Amino acid sequence: MPGVQLGTLAVGSGMVAGVGALGLAGYLYRHRSSPGVRWFLLSFLGVALWCLAYSSGLLVFDRSLRVHLEALWLVGSVWTGPLFLLFALRYTGRAVTAETWQPAVLLSVPAAASELLLTHPYHDLLWANARVVPTWGLAGLAYEPTAVLYVPMVFGLVAAGVGVLLLVETVVNYGRLYQSEATAVALSTVPPSVGFVAWLLGLGPVP
Repeated sequence: MPGVQLGTLAVGSGMVAGVGALGLAGYLYRHRSSPGVRWFLLSFLGVALWCLAYSSGLLVFDRSLRVHLEALWLVGSVWTGPLFLLFALRYTGRAVTAETWQPAVLLSVPAAASELLLTHPYHDLLWANARVVPTWGLAGLAYEPTAVLYVPMVFGLVAAGVGVLLLVETVVNYGRLYQSEATAVALSTVPPSVGFVAWLLGLGPVP
């Protein structure tokens, strides 16, 4: 029973997080003309895809569909970090426009990773031996990730970390002017980063 309750909590919290991210994206759309907001809005859409695909996948025991949903949440995750960094660059006054090189370079990694993820049935470049493993009444998916999969995941984590450092630097240099806003945004990256690192390192009894 405790396992089933934990499973229900995992699915419910993932769904709530996904819907919440969509709600925040909708709110940000009204402020899309402000510096960096469009990048921030897109990063929330990545989070929404991440949360909704992952939590939906926990309810699907058909292997083929389960692997497709796994690929979708990974697509959302690889975009979130680079988009957040582009937001942080623009928000903190760095020049980031469609004409500069930063977006093209930063987004080339998630773009390439997404292409591989969405074509996963036709190659074995990302993982091996994917199988559904019932866990707490849910459809866990176990597989052996390859180095090709780790590259965009680590890249996204580093990109998000750099974005947080830029926001911290803004708080230190500009004090009260941006303090509460930048601090709130920086802290918002902590919960997903903790869970992401745990997944990346395979920590816990049911990674």
